[in-house]
Amino acid sequence: MLDELVFGWRTAILVPPMVVMVCLATALTKPLSNRTANRLLAVLLVILVGTIIPWAIGFAGFYDRWQWLSFVPFSNPLAVAPLFYSYLFALVHGRVLDKWALHMIAPALAGGLLFVSLLLPAELKVVWTGTILVWLNVAVTIGIIIGFVYYGRLSWRLLGNYRQWLANERSDDDRFAARWLQNILIGAAVLLLLWGVFATIDTMVGLSYRRLMGLYIAISILGSALAIEGWRHAHLPFPVMRSVEAVEPRHEQEVDDEGAQDRLAEAKRWAAKIRDDRLYEDPDLSLARAARHLATNQSYLSRAVNESLGMNWSTLINGMRCEEVARQLCADPKADILSTALECGFNSKASFNRFFKAYHGVTPSAFRRETSQIM
Repeated sequence: MLDELVFGWRTAILVPPMVVMVCLATALTKPLSNRTANRLLAVLLVILVGTIIPWAIGFAGFYDRWQWLSFVPFSNPLAVAPLFYSYLFALVHGRVLDKWALHMIAPALAGGLLFVSLLLPAELKVVWTGTILVWLNVAVTIGIIIGFVYYGRLSWRLLGNYRQWLANERSDDDRFAARWLQNILIGAAVLLLLWGVFATIDTMVGLSYRRLMGLYIAISILGSALAIEGWRHAHLPFPVMRSVEAVEPRHEQEVDDEGAQDRLAEAKRWAAKIRDDRLYEDPDLSLARAARHLATNQSYLSRAVNESLGMNWSTLINGMRCEEVARQLCADPKADILSTALECGFNSKASFNRFFKAYHGVTPSAFRRETSQIM
C-alpha cells in the first residue's frame, strides 16, 4: 500500500511550512497577550494549512491510492481574508469584530457543501461533482477575489488608522506599528496577482496541477511568514485603540489670533516642562501619563501638540530624544551610540535609527563622524 505513495520534492517543499504553521498555531492558543487576536491567528493558520494539504498529499499520490479523499473538505480559502481582517481588528481593538459570524457565512456555506459531498453515496458523488461542485468552484474563485480586495482594503485602512492613533498617543509607536502585517498585505496582493496570472493561463491553455507549484509555494511562504511574525509579536501587549476624548467645542469668536498665541505659549510651556523633567527618558511614555504629570486634560494636551505645535505626540517626544542623543554625542564622541539612545528613551535600535535619521537627516554614525570632524 505505502509503496504506491511517492514523497517527491514537491511534497518535501510543502510539508515543512505546514509543520511550522501547525506548531505555531498550537502555541498561539496558550495564554498570551492579545489572547483574542492570537487565537484568531491560530484559526487562520489552520485554514492556510488546510489550503495546502490537498496539494501536498496529491503530489504524494494519496488521491490516487484513496480516491474518497477527493471529497474531504480540507481547504476553505474563502475564510482566509475575513479571518486576517478579524485578527488585525482584534489586535488593535482588543475584541472580536462586530457581527463576526456574518463575515464567516460564505466560508461556512462553502465548507458545508463540500462536507455534504463527502457524505453522499458513491453513485451520487459523480453527479454531484459534475454539477454542484463545478458551480461551487466558480463561486469560490469569485469569492476569493472579492474577499481579498474587500478585506485587504479594510485591513490596510485599519492599520493606517491605528498607526495614526499610536503616533498621537504613544512615544513608542514604532514598536507597535505592525510593519510585518503591512508586508503580509503587500505579499497577499502579489499572491492574488500571481494567482490571477496562473488562473488566466490555465483557462487559456490548461495547466496541470503540477505546473501550479509556484502558486502553492507562494502560499506556503506567506503563511509561514505570518505564523513566525505573529508568534514573535504574540507576547507584545498592543495598545487598544480608542476614540480621542471629546473636548468642549469652542465658539468661532474665541478662535482668534490672540487665542492662538495663548494656546501656542501654553503648548510650548508644556513641551518645556516635559523636556526639563526629562519625561522623554521613559521608553513607554504615553500622552495619558504626560497629561497626568502636567496636571492637564489628555485631549487638551493632544490638541496643543497637534494644532499649536504642528506635530503628533510621537514626533514631539522622539524629537526630544534625538536632540538629547545628539547633545551627548557632541559632548562625548566616543560614547556608545546604542547605549546613549536607550538611556534617552528609545526602546530599540531600529526605531532609534529611523527617528534619528528623520530628525537630523543623517544616520547616528554619520552624525558622530561629522561632529568629530568639526571638533
